[in-house]
Amino acid sequence: MIFNNLKNSLKMKKKFLLANLLCILSSVIIFSSCTSVKITSVPGKLYVDYALTPEELISTGDYELYDAQINSLNFSDEKSAGKDTLEVALVDFNKRHISYRYAAKWMRKNGMRPATLKEMQYFVEAVPDSSIHDPFVAIGSVSHTITSAPTVVINSIIHAKKGFVPVWGEGVTVPGRCARNLTLEPLEKGTGNPFQFLAVKIK
Repeated sequence: MIFNNLKNSLKMKKKFLLANLLCILSSVIIFSSCTSVKITSVPGKLYVDYALTPEELISTGDYELYDAQINSLNFSDEKSAGKDTLEVALVDFNKRHISYRYAAKWMRKNGMRPATLKEMQYFVEAVPDSSIHDPFVAIGSVSHTITSAPTVVINSIIHAKKGFVPVWGEGVTVPGRCARNLTLEPLEKGTGNPFQFLAVKIK
């Protein structure tokens, strides 16, 4: 009887210690995740005229490379009227591989929303090339009509059902800055590439 009571007591202590350990580990993981997010606010306001099409913005921009599938047809959900001035920021999750869904959720929780394709296009024209050192995505725009992308080396047909998002600066690097490349990246359900995310501060 005494032996059984002692055995049960040890089991309870083990459970208690394990629960505390998990709690401590969870706190450390959450804390490290929160502190590893870097937000780079862009000075001033970003002017956007939504009436212009992605093609028109490409034609006026000095792009070194762009995917011709980035157009009004494939991104038909883009806002097509009105003008606005926005506060934008680049959100960097410390190069960790995270899901785009998580990034969007984190932005909304912190008073931001994912930027769209047109907002990305205006952004890269408004800031100096030398200030953009790492590629970033605009996950506020998703195309579900594109079936493959020449710049995507994985089997992009598999990812077509999930959609493609525009990415800036990926590809051949240029000394001192990102290349002026506008290409496509699969919208992953799991972990995405460790890009920065262009975000718009919610008014």
